[in-house]
Amino acid sequence: MNKPIIFILFLISILQSVNGFTDKDEILVLYLEAPLFFSKFGTLLANVNAFHSGLGFYSLNSNETYQVDFVAVPGVLESILPNRIENGEIIWNTSGKVQFSDAIDNSGYWSSEREIMTINNEIFETFLCWAQNYNETLSYYELFDVLNRDTNELLVKSVVCNDFVWAGFNALYNLGGKYINESVVASRDVVTLYTRESIEYVQDGSTNIQVVNFYEAMLNISIPKNQTINGLIEELDQLFKGNFYLYVNGDYYNVTLDSSPFSFAYSETPLPKGERDLSNITLLESCYHYQHSSDDINLNGKNGIGGGWIFIIILLSFTTVYLVGGILINKFKNDKSGLDLIPNKDSWSSLGGLISDGFGFIKSKATGSTNGGNGYSSI
Repeated sequence: MNKPIIFILFLISILQSVNGFTDKDEILVLYLEAPLFFSKFGTLLANVNAFHSGLGFYSLNSNETYQVDFVAVPGVLESILPNRIENGEIIWNTSGKVQFSDAIDNSGYWSSEREIMTINNEIFETFLCWAQNYNETLSYYELFDVLNRDTNELLVKSVVCNDFVWAGFNALYNLGGKYINESVVASRDVVTLYTRESIEYVQDGSTNIQVVNFYEAMLNISIPKNQTINGLIEELDQLFKGNFYLYVNGDYYNVTLDSSPFSFAYSETPLPKGERDLSNITLLESCYHYQHSSDDINLNGKNGIGGGWIFIIILLSFTTVYLVGGILINKFKNDKSGLDLIPNKDSWSSLGGLISDGFGFIKSKATGSTNGGNGYSSI
């Protein structure tokens, strides 16, 4: 098989593998929810609405789908408990990560898909850029809000899947997303630890003897299958006499727990409304930049070049080197002249017909015709 044929087959394989939204697509934004923990911990979260959540994107034109969610790696439990304690030092294995999937999981994992808003492809591409920036700036998972019960001051902000989803709603709305209707609502869960005092930063927490003893005791707690989350928190409260050492992205804080120190709430949470504001949307340097003009959001430009242009530049550079190098070799080494200087002249002379056949084949695939181009029958 000669090189032009290999090139055409490679080009066809790329075109057939393209799976994404187009500039003309109207995209429906979905709020996805899936039950959390039940299969692993039995009734630990009984009578509590605990969900993993994410964002789904569905093209009303092509039926293509896309899924984005924020997860704890390797899991939520590892964000609460350390991996091990070794030589008097606490070792963790936990992080947070934004996941990008080319399709919405339709295996039955998501128990709820709620329609929230519609967007276009420009907004979708910019959202993906925003999500990548979120992934770089919030690369940890923190299950708890810590709230002062007396002052209602939020002392520690959670970083969980729902926080990402609501930040995503905010980004999509401010970029120009349009709600399905004015009454659209969504609910989320929030896990809160309560205190009546300020929290205390613990210096060198990973080797602090009190913190180490706290997590040694935590690691030794066994969770029976019929344990409830409230029962578990009460057990922890009694065990540690109200002192809770909270790990947050490499730092440790001493939280003096209040009586009834824990709540798990699932309730309707406001979606962003009012005047759109792009000032709180941070993008990567290589992404789109928008400005707000009246009620529209307009694309000004793009830093850098896309993957398609990079591929074309590489292809043209390779072709130039190949032709120039081949011509020089044929002239000075093989003593050829005229058209014979072109390397693999016979193959290149047939390239036009091969390209025509290739595009004919692609057209037949797209239109479903039974004739695949210049006389080729469908197989």
